[in-house]
Amino acid sequence: MLRRRTALATLAALLTTHAQAQTWPSRGLRILLPVPPGGAFDSTTRLIQEPLARQLGQPVTVENRGGGAGVPATEAVVRAADGHTFGLIGSSHAANATLLTPPYDAVADIAPVNLLARWPNVISVHPSQPYQTLAELIAAAKARPGAITYGSPGIGLSQHLSMELVKIRTGADITHVPYRGAGPALNDGVAGHIPVIVTALASTAPQVRAGRLRALAVTGPVRAPMLPEVPTVAEQGFPGFDVGEWIGIVGPSSTPPDVVQRLNAALTAAIREPEVQRRLEEGGIETLTSTPAEFGDFIRAQIRTLGEIIRTAGIRAE
Repeated sequence: MLRRRTALATLAALLTTHAQAQTWPSRGLRILLPVPPGGAFDSTTRLIQEPLARQLGQPVTVENRGGGAGVPATEAVVRAADGHTFGLIGSSHAANATLLTPPYDAVADIAPVNLLARWPNVISVHPSQPYQTLAELIAAAKARPGAITYGSPGIGLSQHLSMELVKIRTGADITHVPYRGAGPALNDGVAGHIPVIVTALASTAPQVRAGRLRALAVTGPVRAPMLPEVPTVAEQGFPGFDVGEWIGIVGPSSTPPDVVQRLNAALTAAIREPEVQRRLEEGGIETLTSTPAEFGDFIRAQIRTLGEIIRTAGIRAE
């Protein structure tokens, strides 16, 4: 009798959840961003905001909650109980699982919805520097351990971890100088105040084309259409090298599977709209789509990969 009651209760819960999903969304959605306005995270989300609203038949609000390495924004998502709050995550979500102690589990407390886009970083130098290739930079760093510095937008970000993996794979000793954001790092690189910088493709490419920076390598798996002449790190003797930025949408772990699937389909349709694709590609962003399960596997793989870099390099949070 007890087993029968339990089975009936489980069935009733499933039917209730399915019924709720059938009427979802009953009001507007909120998407929380772990970054301030501006930049690829923000622009990508706002590009799909209107197409996503059309797909769902409800308004979509994008809310910037920058700071705290993205932890406060993600915490607000995992604690949300309204069924209509979701969030954007990127590589920092995976890095934070090792680098910090977030007040949530980076895997168990989220419901992956869709992996939307990715883009590589660029290792570049000021034109006054003698290095013409990545190999030359590595050789110089080995000859003068710790003497060469490189700037990145901050500790634990994909740009920082890109160069740290180069150091791990080569044994080169290059000193990291963390900046508070991509803008200051890029400005100092262009001005020649720091010899080497690692910054995102979209912001770096115009400076390279203008001759204000010399790009040595892109950190993605293939060459970037924005800088087709610049070889990848992998091409320069490091097979399988791939450390870049990515973004995707997640909800709280309590999100019903039917809701996850419906939002996944709506996001896929929104980001595949020709105008959205065109504008993202112009900004050096590769659009992606995935199933929720594929995105979950990707997040776990990123936590392992970035965690290994952090542990091997001995990186500590500020």
